[in-house]
Amino acid sequence: MVDLTRLTPQSPLDFSPPARPRATVLVTGYRQAPHLLDCLRSLALRPPSTHFELKIFLNEPTPSLTEQIGQMVSGVDLLTSPVNVGFAGACNGAAAGIESDYLVLLNDDAVAEPGWLDRLVEAADADPEAGAVGGKILSPEGAPREDGTVLWSDGTVTLVDDYSIARPAPPPVVRWADYCSAASLLVRRMAWEEVGGFDEGYYPAYYEDVDLCLKLQDRGWHVLYQPASVIRHRQGSSTSLRYRQFLRDRNKERLCARWPRALADRPPPARHDPRAIAQAMRRAGERLPSVGQGPRAPDEHPPAAPDDEAWYRERQQEIERAFTAVLETDRRNAPRWWWTRAADAGVAGFKQLLRHHWPAAHRALARRTTGWSPPS
Repeated sequence: MVDLTRLTPQSPLDFSPPARPRATVLVTGYRQAPHLLDCLRSLALRPPSTHFELKIFLNEPTPSLTEQIGQMVSGVDLLTSPVNVGFAGACNGAAAGIESDYLVLLNDDAVAEPGWLDRLVEAADADPEAGAVGGKILSPEGAPREDGTVLWSDGTVTLVDDYSIARPAPPPVVRWADYCSAASLLVRRMAWEEVGGFDEGYYPAYYEDVDLCLKLQDRGWHVLYQPASVIRHRQGSSTSLRYRQFLRDRNKERLCARWPRALADRPPPARHDPRAIAQAMRRAGERLPSVGQGPRAPDEHPPAAPDDEAWYRERQQEIERAFTAVLETDRRNAPRWWWTRAADAGVAGFKQLLRHHWPAAHRALARRTTGWSPPS
């Protein structure tokens, strides 16, 4: 594990780029981005062998964050936006005009383990048809959070972790995957440009990485999972659980509407069945790229500046209205809603207790109880 204590908050971080970087590492942040400097320290503490340049894109950054970056970090291309352009918009904006072979996305609340970037690049270099390569994701304590992924026919996803396990477990080697999370994702620049980057219709976040991988596969590119590339990730540290679930539900509907034929080739959801998860991962390794099944609707992108800021603000207001309507529905359903939430909280606590102390019993009960899902 990277020991962040070796770099104190006062340590300057220099990322002066080489003359010919092979990769462009892109880190995005939102407002105060409290874990961004930890992420940058992890890159500076154990720099990869791969020559890379670093881009940082900050959505609605606080003055204190901008000041910190200016004082403590040098040699980076720092981009900021006064309006939240979302994860896809930040990545698309920062990726424009890069000349390196690979664009590498890294969440600001992630810590890169030694060799993280090198292993991604090695996997991409070994397969010229690899459009994207994702890596293993651990919790801050080192528990598995994403050791491969599964995309089901209803648009839901499974991050294969110590709860949603696969039996038999796949070998720890590079393999094809349905998709890989953008928390740690290398994309070949040529492939990124061919598919037009992220679809910004998934504003502000969630499912744009699934959609990107489907677009790559539709053009014949491979999506690979490289377990030797490892990050530690603080999941969902910037927004509430209710808001994250709202965005996931909303954007899953968009994915299903855009990719009905590609999803029809995926297995039916079976999140609590280790054998079904293992079989789905095996099928991903055997499935040929679904060339020609492209999305039913075109990608959404903002108009050119200066109209783009108004476009993002309209999207932000649309999301806020939709989320307010969901919360109002919850309120109208009170007290039944409050009772349901209280019961859910009690069940969640019991599930967490089982998961940490008796994981086998937790998984067995989950498979036999309708509606159970892994706790966040």
